[in-house]
Amino acid sequence: MARQLGVSRNVLRDVLASLEAEGFITRRRGIGTMINQYVLDAPSRLDLEKDFEEMIEEAGYRASLGLVTGGVIPAEEEVAKDLHLEVGEKVLKVEKLLLADDRPAIYVLDYIPYRLIEGNPYTPEELKIPIFRFLKRKSQVKVEIVLMDVEPRLPDGIIAGMLGVEPSEPIMYVHEIGYSCTQTPVLLSQAYYRNGVFRLSILRRNYLG
Repeated sequence: MARQLGVSRNVLRDVLASLEAEGFITRRRGIGTMINQYVLDAPSRLDLEKDFEEMIEEAGYRASLGLVTGGVIPAEEEVAKDLHLEVGEKVLKVEKLLLADDRPAIYVLDYIPYRLIEGNPYTPEELKIPIFRFLKRKSQVKVEIVLMDVEPRLPDGIIAGMLGVEPSEPIMYVHEIGYSCTQTPVLLSQAYYRNGVFRLSILRRNYLG
């Protein structure tokens, strides 16, 4: 296979290991490599770190941005706690509304410790790129691990207005903290998913034998 693809065996081995780790294939000695079609067909997997635009497009919609704003603000208590900052310490807040076929789909608030990007000016256009890429571009810091909490919620007035839903209509809330290789929190993401736009799924693997 390596010869057919024109790559080295090491490259092929690394690619197959990555595909196996993400659940797309299963390799068993004596059986071979099997493609997990049901995993390929799984919609909007939260366990894969994908851009919001990718998730929307993979669900069969056209993705676009309805709102992008950003600014430096003092960290409130909840944000400061998640990012291991002092209350009032500066953070960059980026607010986005993502659309699926021109309908509100995801409203997201991202927070980055300002000290990570201080001295590296950014343009409004740069705020449109996915937050992981923005952070790496401006600070050379890469998010290595993301800890995620998922819960259903009833939206407050602002979030309901952004998503175009009633306050009595449940939405899905995804709270993420991104950590660098030094185990330092470098990103807080609060994402609100409008119900009915696409399904969210998570792949679990059996490591117990």
